[in-house]
Formats: sequence, structure tokens, C-alpha cells
Amino acid sequence: ILFEPIEGPYNDLVNKFSTNENITVHKLALSDVKGEATFYNTKKRNCSSLREPNGEVLLARNRADIAEYTTTTVETDLLDNYTKDIDVIHFLKLDTQGSEYEVLKGGIETLTKTKELKVEVEFDQWYKGQKIAPEVDKYIKSLGFERYKTNNNKHHADYYYRKI
Repeated sequence: ILFEPIEGPYNDLVNKFSTNENITVHKLALSDVKGEATFYNTKKRNCSSLREPNGEVLLARNRADIAEYTTTTVETDLLDNYTKDIDVIHFLKLDTQGSEYEVLKGGIETLTKTKELKVEVEFDQWYKGQKIAPEVDKYIKSLGFERYKTNNNKHHADYYYRKI
């Protein structure tokens, strides 16, 4: 199950997976609230987010391509609303550019039936108000997961978890 709130990337995913009956694509952003939200479209397309880019941090890292953005309104929903009919989730990947914590909060029931999880985390606030790595890690562990692998980058990491 894939989620993409922006028309162009959404259409790309639909076209890419149109012949795969095991994949569904939904045109919305995952969050901990069902409704509408401002979405920040950055110059670097795959760094767009429900959270406003933190220009101070990004410009200090020479990332004007992420600091510059336009906005639009997108539909949001909870992950739990899309996994009710699934008994077991073998692997869940979250890379939502600073809103991973909110997606997790909107997926509490989903996480009870998830065996493994991969979450991208930042070490500082690339996006205003985002929860950074230690906060996300603590929350996931409180839900009965243990981190078994980390792929570090200078400013962010991929954390891998499995259900204890």
C-alpha cells in the first residue's frame, strides 16, 4: 500500500504499478489526523513534507533545494484506516520527511500487527517541529519494537526495528 499526496508523483506511482494487482496507491498524506493540511513542495521533489522546511538548518547545510518551497493543501488520513483488513504486516517503511512520528501515532493498530519497520529519522530539525531521532526511537521502542540495524548518514539515518 503506497501513499502519495501530490498529483504528479501519485500519477507516476499509479503508472509504475498499474499492472501489479498486489499494490494500491492512495492520493493522500498519512498523519495522526484525518482532514486537510498544508503540504510544502520543495524544489527537491522527494524532500517535500507536511512539515515546513526549517530554512535556518537547511541553508546552513547548503540545502536551498529543500529550504525553498511552495504550498498546497492535501488530504490526510490515519494509516490505521487503510490496514484494517490486513492480518499481518511483514514490513512497513516510513520516509515522510519529518512527519514519521505523526504517521506512527496514526498507525497504532497497524503497528500491533507489524513484524518489521524501517523509519527514516533526522538528527536535527530539517522540518520545523519534527520529532528527531531520539524521540522517534524512544516512541517506537515503547510500542514493543527493538532496533536491530542502523544505516547512518551525516544528518539522518534509517532505523530498522522488529517486534519483540
